Amino acid sequence: MRRRAWRAGDDDARRHQHGDARRRRTGDAGRHGAGLTVTRATVVQRIVEIGILPVVRAASGAEAMAVADAIGDGGIRALEITTTVPGASRVIAEAVARYGDRFLIGAGTVLDADQARTCIEAGARFIVSPIVDEETIAWCRRAEVAVLPGALTPTEVVRAWRAGADFVKVFPCSAVGGAGYVKALKAPLPGIP
Repeated sequence: MRRRAWRAGDDDARRHQHGDARRRRTGDAGRHGAGLTVTRATVVQRIVEIGILPVVRAASGAEAMAVADAIGDGGIRALEITTTVPGASRVIAEAVARYGDRFLIGAGTVLDADQARTCIEAGARFIVSPIVDEETIAWCRRAEVAVLPGALTPTEVVRAWRAGADFVKVFPCSAVGGAGYVKALKAPLPGIP
Protein backbone atom coordinates (compact mmCIF):
# COMPACT_ATOMS: atom_id res chain seq x y z
CA MET A 1 0.00 0.00 0.00
CA ARG A 2 1.39 3.40 -0.94
CA ARG A 3 1.39 6.20 1.57
CA ARG A 4 1.32 9.81 0.59
CA ALA A 5 4.23 12.09 1.41
CA TRP A 6 4.39 13.58 4.88
CA ARG A 7 2.75 17.00 5.18
CA ALA A 8 2.91 19.67 7.83
CA GLY A 9 0.26 18.89 10.42
CA ASP A 10 0.48 15.10 10.02
CA ASP A 11 1.95 14.86 13.51
CA ASP A 12 -0.29 17.57 14.92
CA ALA A 13 0.07 17.38 18.70
CA ARG A 14 -3.47 18.70 19.12
CA ARG A 15 -4.88 15.56 17.51
CA HIS A 16 -2.68 13.04 19.26
CA GLN A 17 -1.94 12.36 22.91
CA HIS A 18 1.79 12.79 22.57
CA GLY A 19 4.29 15.48 21.74
CA ASP A 20 4.04 19.08 22.87
CA ALA A 21 0.31 19.01 23.63
CA ARG A 22 0.82 16.49 26.41
CA ARG A 23 3.68 18.53 27.89
CA ARG A 24 1.67 21.76 27.77
CA ARG A 25 -1.02 20.45 30.11
CA THR A 26 -1.10 22.10 33.49
CA GLY A 27 -1.21 20.72 37.02
CA ASP A 28 -2.21 17.22 38.05
CA ALA A 29 -5.28 17.44 35.87
CA GLY A 30 -3.14 17.82 32.75
CA ARG A 31 -1.26 14.64 33.48
CA HIS A 32 -4.41 12.66 34.10
CA GLY A 33 -6.60 13.33 31.10
CA ALA A 34 -8.13 16.80 31.28
CA GLY A 35 -8.22 18.97 28.18
CA LEU A 36 -5.09 19.82 26.31
CA THR A 37 -4.20 23.50 26.65
CA VAL A 38 -7.33 24.59 28.49
CA THR A 39 -6.38 26.55 31.60
CA ARG A 40 -8.51 27.30 34.64
CA ALA A 41 -8.80 30.91 33.46
CA THR A 42 -10.00 29.73 30.05
CA VAL A 43 -12.63 27.49 31.65
CA VAL A 44 -13.85 30.35 33.85
CA GLN A 45 -14.08 32.60 30.77
CA ARG A 46 -15.98 29.95 28.80
CA ILE A 47 -18.45 29.45 31.67
CA VAL A 48 -19.11 33.20 31.69
CA GLU A 49 -19.54 33.26 27.89
CA ILE A 50 -21.84 30.22 27.80
CA GLY A 51 -23.88 31.56 30.71
CA ILE A 52 -25.50 28.26 31.66
CA LEU A 53 -24.33 24.91 33.06
CA PRO A 54 -26.93 22.21 32.49
CA VAL A 55 -26.83 19.44 35.10
CA VAL A 56 -26.92 15.82 33.94
CA ARG A 57 -28.50 13.47 36.49
CA ALA A 58 -29.40 10.09 35.08
CA ALA A 59 -30.09 6.51 36.13
CA SER A 60 -27.31 5.11 33.91
CA GLY A 61 -24.24 6.11 31.96
CA ALA A 62 -26.04 5.50 28.66
CA GLU A 63 -28.90 7.75 29.72
CA ALA A 64 -26.41 10.43 30.82
CA MET A 65 -24.70 10.35 27.42
CA ALA A 66 -28.08 10.61 25.67
CA VAL A 67 -28.89 13.68 27.78
CA ALA A 68 -25.44 15.14 26.99
CA ASP A 69 -26.09 14.61 23.27
CA ALA A 70 -29.45 16.39 23.58
CA ILE A 71 -27.81 19.31 25.39
CA GLY A 72 -25.26 19.58 22.60
CA ASP A 73 -27.97 19.30 19.94
CA GLY A 74 -29.66 22.24 21.66
CA GLY A 75 -26.54 24.34 21.11
CA ILE A 76 -25.23 24.42 24.67
CA ARG A 77 -21.54 23.56 24.82
CA ALA A 78 -21.10 22.92 28.55
CA LEU A 79 -22.52 20.45 31.03
CA GLU A 80 -22.07 19.10 34.52
CA ILE A 81 -22.25 15.33 35.02
CA THR A 82 -23.12 14.60 38.64
CA THR A 83 -21.35 11.97 40.71
CA THR A 84 -24.80 10.49 41.40
CA VAL A 85 -24.75 9.03 37.86
CA PRO A 86 -23.64 5.38 38.15
CA GLY A 87 -20.02 5.14 36.99
CA ALA A 88 -19.78 8.94 36.83
CA SER A 89 -16.02 9.04 36.25
CA ARG A 90 -16.35 6.65 33.29
CA VAL A 91 -19.20 8.77 31.90
CA ILE A 92 -17.08 11.92 32.26
CA ALA A 93 -14.19 10.21 30.46
CA GLU A 94 -16.55 9.05 27.70
CA ALA A 95 -18.01 12.55 27.30
CA VAL A 96 -14.54 14.10 27.14
CA ALA A 97 -13.47 11.52 24.53
CA ARG A 98 -16.62 12.07 22.47
CA TYR A 99 -16.80 15.86 22.57
CA GLY A 100 -13.18 16.91 23.06
CA ASP A 101 -12.64 20.65 23.29
CA ARG A 102 -16.02 21.36 21.67
CA PHE A 103 -17.73 20.87 25.05
CA LEU A 104 -16.81 22.02 28.52
CA ILE A 105 -17.35 18.92 30.67
CA GLY A 106 -17.45 19.20 34.45
CA ALA A 107 -18.40 17.12 37.47
CA GLY A 108 -21.14 17.96 39.95
CA THR A 109 -22.31 16.85 43.38
CA VAL A 110 -18.65 16.49 44.35
CA LEU A 111 -18.44 16.23 48.13
CA ASP A 112 -14.72 15.95 48.85
CA ALA A 113 -11.22 16.25 47.41
CA ASP A 114 -11.00 12.52 46.62
CA GLN A 115 -14.12 12.69 44.43
CA ALA A 116 -12.76 15.85 42.80
CA ARG A 117 -9.46 14.11 42.05
CA THR A 118 -11.24 11.11 40.49
CA CYS A 119 -13.39 13.35 38.29
CA ILE A 120 -10.44 15.51 37.24
CA GLU A 121 -8.45 12.40 36.34
CA ALA A 122 -11.40 11.40 34.15
CA GLY A 123 -11.17 14.75 32.36
CA ALA A 124 -13.54 17.11 34.21
CA ARG A 125 -12.53 20.72 33.63
CA PHE A 126 -14.57 22.15 36.48
CA ILE A 127 -15.91 20.87 39.78
CA VAL A 128 -19.30 21.79 41.26
CA SER A 129 -20.23 20.97 44.84
CA PRO A 130 -23.41 21.50 46.85
CA ILE A 131 -21.25 22.43 49.87
CA VAL A 132 -18.30 24.60 50.87
CA ASP A 133 -15.41 22.21 51.49
CA GLU A 134 -12.18 24.17 51.80
CA GLU A 135 -10.03 21.08 51.17
CA THR A 136 -11.78 20.44 47.85
CA ILE A 137 -11.47 24.09 46.83
CA ALA A 138 -7.75 24.11 47.70
CA TRP A 139 -7.14 20.84 45.84
CA CYS A 140 -8.90 22.12 42.71
CA ARG A 141 -6.89 25.35 42.84
CA ARG A 142 -3.62 23.38 43.07
CA ALA A 143 -4.77 21.21 40.15
CA GLU A 144 -5.64 24.37 38.15
CA VAL A 145 -9.28 23.28 37.76
CA ALA A 146 -12.21 25.70 38.14
CA VAL A 147 -14.27 25.10 41.27
CA LEU A 148 -17.87 26.12 42.01
CA PRO A 149 -18.90 25.28 45.59
CA GLY A 150 -22.48 25.64 46.77
CA ALA A 151 -23.48 28.07 49.49
CA LEU A 152 -26.76 29.46 50.78
CA THR A 153 -26.13 32.18 53.34
CA PRO A 154 -24.07 35.34 52.87
CA THR A 155 -21.52 33.93 55.33
CA GLU A 156 -21.17 30.69 53.33
CA VAL A 157 -20.87 32.62 50.06
CA VAL A 158 -18.06 34.81 51.41
CA ARG A 159 -16.37 31.77 53.01
CA ALA A 160 -16.37 29.95 49.65
CA TRP A 161 -15.04 33.02 47.83
CA ARG A 162 -12.26 33.58 50.35
CA ALA A 163 -11.29 29.90 50.08
CA GLY A 164 -10.66 30.40 46.35
CA ALA A 165 -13.92 29.56 44.55
CA ASP A 166 -14.10 30.71 40.93
CA PHE A 167 -17.89 31.03 41.20
CA VAL A 168 -20.29 30.35 44.06
CA LYS A 169 -23.40 28.31 43.34
CA VAL A 170 -26.37 29.42 45.44
CA PHE A 171 -27.82 26.14 46.65
CA PRO A 172 -30.53 25.13 47.40
CA CYS A 173 -31.84 28.34 45.95
CA SER A 174 -35.41 27.22 45.21
CA ALA A 175 -36.01 26.45 48.90
CA VAL A 176 -35.50 30.10 49.90
CA GLY A 177 -37.10 32.17 47.16
CA GLY A 178 -35.30 31.37 43.91
CA ALA A 179 -34.21 34.27 41.72
CA GLY A 180 -35.48 36.84 44.22
CA TYR A 181 -33.18 35.39 46.87
CA VAL A 182 -30.18 35.46 44.51
CA LYS A 183 -30.92 39.10 43.68
CA ALA A 184 -31.12 39.98 47.38
CA LEU A 185 -27.90 38.07 48.07
CA LYS A 186 -26.10 39.76 45.16
CA ALA A 187 -26.91 43.27 46.39
CA PRO A 188 -24.32 43.34 49.23
CA LEU A 189 -21.95 40.94 47.41
CA PRO A 190 -21.75 42.26 43.82
CA GLY A 191 -18.14 41.19 43.27
CA ILE A 192 -18.75 37.49 43.85
CA PRO A 193 -19.87 35.59 40.74
